[in-house]
Amino acid sequence: MTVCIVGNSHAGSLRLAYETLPDKANLQWDFFVAPNGYADAEGLRAIAYDAKRHAFLDFPYFSAAKGADLEIADYDCFVLVGAHHSAAHMVAMFPFDVSAGFRARAVQEICQKSRLFDFAQKIRAVSAVRILLVTKPAPTTIQRPGPQDIAAVQAVIETFWAKIRVEVLPQPAATMTAGGLTRADCFKSNANQHFTPEASAVAVDALRQVLIAPL
Repeated sequence: MTVCIVGNSHAGSLRLAYETLPDKANLQWDFFVAPNGYADAEGLRAIAYDAKRHAFLDFPYFSAAKGADLEIADYDCFVLVGAHHSAAHMVAMFPFDVSAGFRARAVQEICQKSRLFDFAQKIRAVSAVRILLVTKPAPTTIQRPGPQDIAAVQAVIETFWAKIRVEVLPQPAATMTAGGLTRADCFKSNANQHFTPEASAVAVDALRQVLIAPL
């Protein structure tokens, strides 16, 4: 299976873990990482997309052997990493007393207006292959909302993306607390909320398992 992994610095963390795999030569994974990914205009310029050619052009940190210009049709699966808030991040955006209905509608609107949604639609417009979405890791702490709120928002996120056949991957359970947050020892530091090498290895293994079988 040929896999295109596109994203920001969180995709970079996965790539570092991938590079340590003893059997990586057996995997057909291409990583394309830009500092801001597809989260903003600068990131989209870094990860250039040619709509007429249906190709990605001149990726920074290019790691594949196929050349700089890659046709979307070359891939069996796309994995979009890091430019989407986790459910816990989204819960924390709203006041404690906001209604569940209002929050659900607001989460849907945030997803639909994101550049990530535009990016996924560009892929879906020319390809029916599998698309997986990996959110940024959940924070280690949030105020007030509990696991039920996080689960409810996660369900809204998954339902939204399913409309264009994008699967939202759950954060690996081994990196999380019972309350749905990231374990503090899985981040490099409070100021640098990227997975440690050990947690990144867990995330890469989880991705491998999902690629073997649907969620």
